[in-house]
Amino acid sequence: MLGTHLGVAAANSAIAGDWNVLVRLEGIDVSKIPLDQVTPGIKKVPTDGNLIQTARAIGISLGDG
Repeated sequence: MLGTHLGVAAANSAIAGDWNVLVRLEGIDVSKIPLDQVTPGIKKVPTDGNLIQTARAIGISLGDG
């Protein structure tokens, strides 16, 4: 349910043209924060890490294969 709630909020932001924001749960409310305030720079996921292995195991294409 939480994933759907955040997904709808993200879709509504995109439809409204509100780009470069992260939707988040703040207490019981959904809010938005500009991406440049979330984390500085780019954080990469290790290609041999658990998240990538799990994604590939369930058939998610990551555009590198």
